[in-house]
Amino acid sequence: MPVADRARPRSPRSSGWPASAAVPSCCSALAIEEFIAKGPLRFYWVPLFAGLTYLAAAGVSGKRASSWAAGFVFTWWGLWVIGTAESTYVAQRSTPMLLTCLGTAVLMCGLMGRLGYAVDLLSVGLAMTLGGLFFLIETHNRAIFGEDDFYAALLAVWGLLELVPALLSRSRRR
Repeated sequence: MPVADRARPRSPRSSGWPASAAVPSCCSALAIEEFIAKGPLRFYWVPLFAGLTYLAAAGVSGKRASSWAAGFVFTWWGLWVIGTAESTYVAQRSTPMLLTCLGTAVLMCGLMGRLGYAVDLLSVGLAMTLGGLFFLIETHNRAIFGEDDFYAALLAVWGLLELVPALLSRSRRR
């Protein structure tokens, strides 16, 4: 068979592979359980894990991935959380550090948007608002939002939902 006639295998790096985000999200759910719930890291590491998960999922899904903004916002917010939780910063220093981290996230999102990635102001605002709401609820009621298992479960569900389109398209081809 000539080389041109062979079907090329689909790469997880191509933006058309629907299950690509499932791998980082499921791996991160397991990592949260292993390193935060049972392991040496504390709960305040969850935002950084979530941010890096969103970035990994976006990276394997391509420019059109919807998780770029959430990845940058949660990663930089997570760095702020860890920086303030593990230091002796007083509130006067914590607020400028938070603004710097979130400002950096917004700048990175703006740059990615200009480079043709699926990042817009709405996705940045949504990530910041949802992150802030979860943080606010967690500080007042740790029953659900203050549990690392909750965030691990959310990431696992996201990963499973990423598999649904792949499984449906596969069953249609048969």
